[in-house]
Amino acid sequence: MLVKMCGCDHGYDLIAWHNELCTTKAGGYRWNKSPGIPKMIQNAMNDSNWVETVAEIERVDAARMARRKAKRKRQITTR
Repeated sequence: MLVKMCGCDHGYDLIAWHNELCTTKAGGYRWNKSPGIPKMIQNAMNDSNWVETVAEIERVDAARMARRKAKRKRQITTR
């Protein structure tokens, strides 16, 4: 949803998303006036649960993409 709304993709970089939303005001984002938000975001990104979750999502996404690529390659070679 954010990618569609902003027209860009910052992946799992919460600081980049915060900055993007503060600049564009996409979706009515209003947290740019709260000075403590960037520090809270950085703390969340440094949390081991966040780091482990992002690593797992990226691993699953990479495996999914590899399967799709292999499937396309098989389809091309069997034509």
